[in-house]
Parts: sequence; C-alpha cells; structure tokens
Amino acid sequence: MVTALPWNSTVWELFRAVRAAGTGRIAISEMVLIELLAQRGREYSSALDKATAAHQALWKLQFVDMDAAHVWPAVYSPEDSLQKWEDIYRQTMEVLPPDPGGCGRGPAP
Repeated sequence: MVTALPWNSTVWELFRAVRAAGTGRIAISEMVLIELLAQRGREYSSALDKATAAHQALWKLQFVDMDAAHVWPAVYSPEDSLQKWEDIYRQTMEVLPPDPGGCGRGPAP
C-alpha cells in the first residue's frame, strides 16, 4: 500500500505524527525497506524512461536540433528519488536491523 502513495499523502502524515508523538510504533525490517525501495526504483525508472521518450518525440515534432537547446523538465534522477524515499521511510518508520542469529522464520517454537 505505501508504495502507491505520494510522499505528501495523509497516510504519510499520519505515520509522521505517530512517530513524532511517540504514542505508537510503526516499524519495518531492513529487508522490507530494501524491497520497498527496489519497487519504487523500478516504477520510477520505468515512468522516467517513458516520459523521456515522449519528451523526445514531441521535441522532434516541433524543432530541429539547431533551433534551441533541448531542455528536459526538472525531475529527480532515479538515484535522487530513491534517496528521498529512503529518507521518508526512515523518518516515518523505525527500521529494524536484521536478526543476525535468525533465518527470517520468526520465533522458535
């Protein structure tokens, strides 16, 4: 769910408020964080590739190379986008380190 929401959604505001108030705990494991960032990265790169191709196609319909400088709108690079999202996740959720003795199966019976 959180990967489909923009950073300024009310859900993220709620997460920030809970963390700031200290009245509850919202936590994810480091592995979940890595997967969330990977998913965001794939989606962002795909959207950026499509936008770049569309921008280039529109440019070619309107101009020739010597008409003007080819200006791309100001958007985050994939790396900057991932850094922004990592910061958001870490500021709104507690990121739990991996359990060095565990294998990810939960508590022993």
